[in-house]
Amino acid sequence: MGRTKGKHLESIRASMSENYVPPTLANPPMYKLDVILKEIQESRLAIEQRLGSITTELGTLKDDHRKLVDRVKRTETDITALVPGKKESESAIQQLQKQVEALQERIEDAEGRSRRNNICIIGLMEGMEGEMPHNTWRHGCGP
Repeated sequence: MGRTKGKHLESIRASMSENYVPPTLANPPMYKLDVILKEIQESRLAIEQRLGSITTELGTLKDDHRKLVDRVKRTETDITALVPGKKESESAIQQLQKQVEALQERIEDAEGRSRRNNICIIGLMEGMEGEMPHNTWRHGCGP
């Protein structure tokens, strides 16, 4: 079967002119070259358009990145400026907390003293002291 096919091809080649070269990748027919050239040009245009949009997007991304870098730098600068104040604030807060604790102790002590100084005398009528409470003891209970 292989020999018959080979002989058939040889007879076809012999019947063709001697200048005929069959189309190959190295020697494609001219009508195909036009189609291929058109496809290449269309592909090139599509690639250029896509490249243009990619370039635009890249430019936008670069601008956004630059803005973000500037914001980060400003934020870092602000934070760096706040660090010394934080230490001062912490020490001031600690001092104020100590003062609050001391004042609370003083208030508790004053309340305790006030309770201890409230003396109730049983047997004396309410309002008996009148305008001069210091004389009440002498007149009401004294000798």
